[in-house]
Amino acid sequence: MKKFLHTGFIAFLVIVLTLSTNSFGQLSTQPKVVFTDFSARTTAPATPGTGIARFYWDGTSFKVKRPNGAVATMLDSANVTATFNGHNAVITNSNTYTLSTTGRGIITLTGDQSGRKITSISNGIDGQIIELHFSDSNVTVDSGAAKLLGNVDFVGANFSSLRLAYNGTEWREAGRSQAVGLLGVPVSATTLAASATATLSSTLSVTGNFAINTNKFNVTAASGNTTVAGTLGVTGLSTFGSFKGTTNLGSAVVALTPATIVALDSTLGNTFTLTPAQDTTINIATVPATDQLITLKVLTSGTTSYSITFGTNIKSTATLATGTTTAKVFVVTFRSDGTNFNEVSRTTAM
Repeated sequence: MKKFLHTGFIAFLVIVLTLSTNSFGQLSTQPKVVFTDFSARTTAPATPGTGIARFYWDGTSFKVKRPNGAVATMLDSANVTATFNGHNAVITNSNTYTLSTTGRGIITLTGDQSGRKITSISNGIDGQIIELHFSDSNVTVDSGAAKLLGNVDFVGANFSSLRLAYNGTEWREAGRSQAVGLLGVPVSATTLAASATATLSSTLSVTGNFAINTNKFNVTAASGNTTVAGTLGVTGLSTFGSFKGTTNLGSAVVALTPATIVALDSTLGNTFTLTPAQDTTINIATVPATDQLITLKVLTSGTTSYSITFGTNIKSTATLATGTTTAKVFVVTFRSDGTNFNEVSRTTAM
């Protein structure tokens, strides 16, 4: 008696065969005996016959003995071993690795360094299932190699696994040991649902356009700055009013030093004071910003009256005489047209 698969069991299959050339046979009641077409399979004996066909393992291959005594090899040891054993794939020096799945059920993946990627997987047999076991975080399965959840690459991690099933056309994900998307796997998101809410606890990097098409954009922070490198365009928002001025609104009042000629730098602030000690001419030292408003407060000290004349880049209604009364205040307001400061109003002595 022959050994069958090294188990010591004897297998006898009683098959009533009606044989034809190059056929393993067919039961008289019409159901067919189908054998998987492995590469080690040989052609059936040419001489037909009926009787008992015996299947056995001879220590090297899986064989069938015909009723006429002819012996055919059905499956050799290499194929039997490969069908049930796993495979270790070490990916080195490749970012476009093709994974072979021939005769394999469990494949352990190791990358020699980070950034290794499986970009294609060899075709399997319809219904074949394989499991990819990752021994490190160096290997990624590209979403183009198999139909993965969310069409997102699977980034391996130590002890993670990915199960794939072949449907005759492509490999499809059948399970994984870790979550997808915002639950823990790195994701390159191209589309978010219109009503979705995403909470980020780290940095959001946007390399394309960041569009906000509603009238609500709220930024709440205890401290720190919001920095925009480039142009931030906002469309459709309304405000309760508008104001144009320099960037140092709220800065301290600028005191002008008394002199015969005083240069007023409008970039230093918006409110200026002068306590004259002689007749004075005030000139604008810099080209003013359009629509900038400045206020000049003239304070008197003593009983001598001085004349204040407005010179370069200032258009006024008249000179200003301080009078002989001490501790009086004059207030003059100017608005810029981009070239000159034009007087808007002035008060009498207060």
